[in-house]
Parts: sequence; C-alpha cells; structure tokens
Amino acid sequence: MPTHPPLVLFVHVPKTGGTTLHSILSGQLNGIFVESMEHAESSIGSLGESEFAQLELVGGHVPYGLHEFVQRPVKYVTMLRDPVRRVVSHYWFVRNDPSHYLYRAVIDGDLSLRQYAEGGCRLSAEIENGQVWMFSARARRLECADRESLEEAKAVLRDRFAVVGTTERFDESVVAMQRVLGLRPPVYVRQNTGPAPRGPLDSETRTAIEARNILDTELYTYANELLDTQIRRMGPRFQRDVDRFRRLNSAYRALHRIAPPLARLAFER
Repeated sequence: MPTHPPLVLFVHVPKTGGTTLHSILSGQLNGIFVESMEHAESSIGSLGESEFAQLELVGGHVPYGLHEFVQRPVKYVTMLRDPVRRVVSHYWFVRNDPSHYLYRAVIDGDLSLRQYAEGGCRLSAEIENGQVWMFSARARRLECADRESLEEAKAVLRDRFAVVGTTERFDESVVAMQRVLGLRPPVYVRQNTGPAPRGPLDSETRTAIEARNILDTELYTYANELLDTQIRRMGPRFQRDVDRFRRLNSAYRALHRIAPPLARLAFER
C-alpha cells in the first residue's frame, strides 16, 4: 500500500475566525471543504487513488472524527474563541443570514441576544457549550455537554491535535500552525466577518451567555494553556517569527486594499 504524508484535518468551530484560517491553509494545501460528516465520508470515498494521494487538507463545520474516513496519518488543527464573543458573533450572524437553520427561530420569535443565549441546547447545541460539543462524542450523544464531556474534549485537544489555536491570539496560532505543518509564511485578510454588535453588551446578557457556557469557558482557558505550552517548546525565535508575520501581513493588507491583484502577485507565491 502506498504511503502518504499526513492529511491536515481542520475542525472549523463556527464563528472562531475559521473561514480566514481555512483560506490560509487552502492557499498552500490542496484540500476540500465539507459541510457535514456524511458529506466528508462521501467526498473522501469518491476520490480515486491519485486524487486521494494529492489531498492535503479536509476542513469544515464538522466535529472531531474526520480521521475515521481516511487510512493515513493525520494532523488535526482547530481554533477556539472566547465563549461570550463567539455567542454574540453567532447571534448577529444568524440574524443576517436567511439561509441559516436558526434564522426563522430568531426572527419569528423576535429573540434578543439574551433570549437567544438562554435558549441554550433547547435552541441549538451551538449556543450552549458548543465548543465542547465539537470535541466530545459524549456531548453529541447527549445533545448537550456535561462535565464528563468537558474532560473528554480536553483529552481530545491535548492528545489528538497538532495545534490548538485561539481567535484572540490568531497570529500566534497561525505561526504555530505554519511551523508544525511546514507551510510558507502566509498572508491573509479577514474573511466572513459578521456584522458588528449593536452597542455594548449589558451585564444581564453577558451573565446569561456565561451561565450557558461555563464548560466552554473552561475549555477555552485550557486551549490557551495548550497554545502557551506549544509556543514555549518552539523556543525564543517564535516571537520574532510572529512579529515578522505581522509586518508582512500589514504590508499585504495595505496593498490589498488598493490593488488586490497586485497584492496577490507580490505576496502570494
């Protein structure tokens, strides 16, 4: 049986900056984007031997488990986000996307952000500890995460992921992925950014979101600890690489604003 290099599997947690990250990865890796586990299984299964050999990346809004569809080594990567910011972003994204499966519930019910958060798993597992749900088979069986689910999710991130990044530390996360995956220094502009929240978040709404995402808050803290550990192992040159990456992207975005084709020609090699 022929050997293949590790396949990069990107678990795209909704509203964590994943569209931007996927564009970075797919800019250098030959990949596919999948919408569900069923779509992943059928898409990968339909590939011929030569197509499968050339496949380098599979990403999508799917939970941990894509490795079950491939017979080759894999490297998992993902991003987590501060749970309050993620739920706020999720709400405004849903309100402005008529194709989203929660759109009618939000619009017909005239749900405020607070009511949306309080809906929790009754409305969608994406809203209540939805990041734990992405990494815990137990949470998906229960249709709502519990503390055992949190411990399972922590173990999955610790033991099965090559890099766990966070949205709030996006550049550090990308540089870590660049190193681990052997990528060229990437450039990017933010993609699929949702509408800005309307005004500051009131304390009652924040409390409602936090109450429904206690486990996600713990998982997010753990993700940052994993990222800190990985960065320490990468040595003192890591911060210089991050600074260089930020300068490169600052120049790229400035040129991209006025001449996108020229920016692509100059930077995306």
